[in-house]
Order: sequence, then C-alpha cells, then structure tokens
Amino acid sequence: MDKFRIYKIDKDNFGSKINLLEEQYEFMFPIFGPQYPCFKKWYFSKVIPEVKNGQRISYVIQKGGLNNIYGVSILKISDNPYKHNKICSFYLSPEIRSQGIGSELISSVIKDVGDLSITLKTSITIAEDTLLKVENKKFQSFLAKFGLHMHGAIKSCYRTGYSENIYAGNIVYPSLLGNYVN
Repeated sequence: MDKFRIYKIDKDNFGSKINLLEEQYEFMFPIFGPQYPCFKKWYFSKVIPEVKNGQRISYVIQKGGLNNIYGVSILKISDNPYKHNKICSFYLSPEIRSQGIGSELISSVIKDVGDLSITLKTSITIAEDTLLKVENKKFQSFLAKFGLHMHGAIKSCYRTGYSENIYAGNIVYPSLLGNYVN
C-alpha cells in the first residue's frame, strides 16, 4: 500500500522537480483560483521564479505517483529580521485531514523556517469565506497549536467584500518530523 509523501521543492532540486510544480498548480488552481483572482499570474510570475532563486519553498503531498496530489504548501522565506516569513498556501484534501499528515506538512515548513530564515516571525492569511466553513474551524485551532493566532484582517484585499484574515506569531517547533518527508 502506498503511503503519503511530502516532497519539498527548493532551489537545490528545482530543475528535477519543475514538473511537480506544474502539477501543483493544476491541483491548486480549482481551490485557490476562485478566491484569488490573480492566482495564475502570482503562481507563474512569483512562485516558480522565487522557488528557483531560493526565496520560496514549495511542498507537495503525493501518494502513488504523478497526478496524485493530496496537499500543498508554499513558504516565502524572509531574509530581513524586521519582516516575517509567510505561508502563502496551505491546503489538504478532505480525505487526508485529521490523520496527522497536516501536522507533518506544517512541521516541514516550520523546520525550514528555523533552518533558513533569520526570524521565526511567520504569518498565514486565509480568506474570510474559507474560515466561515464549519470544517475549517478546526484549522484555526490547528494553527494555534503551532503559535499562529488571529491578528487582524485586511478588507477587500483580493476580492471586494471579502476579508483576508491574518494569523501570525513566532512559530513553535513541533515534535521531530515523522516518516512522511522525502
């Protein structure tokens, strides 16, 4: 039986993982595209070039090979002690939630913040309508477990009439990584 694996894509393996970044986009667009009208432009003009030059790291959860993506995250790393790192995207397919895989994914992100950034200050923003969904209330307590708490909202940030909620804090290191990370 195949197990879930977390693949990390960074400047060191960019050339060999470019196809995985393209698969990641195909997985993410139906989820994030409706909430972020400029998602495609952002992904191809920011994410891919910044993964290549080391300013971002992308993570993909796969099981069983190509086109079997079940989760993603993208981390923007700060090289300025007065700025923060940003988890730009974090998503798990419903069928893998509440199995510890999300904790493994955010553990990978947090480990890289600790290893690569000069600050532990980290944030994630989440669309207001995403948080209003009952199943995503668990996500708020999940973020709190890692030191990220609600700090405010930006009204009409990406879409008129919808706020982008800001969760921020100094990240908390969870237990050592399990067997998911590759």
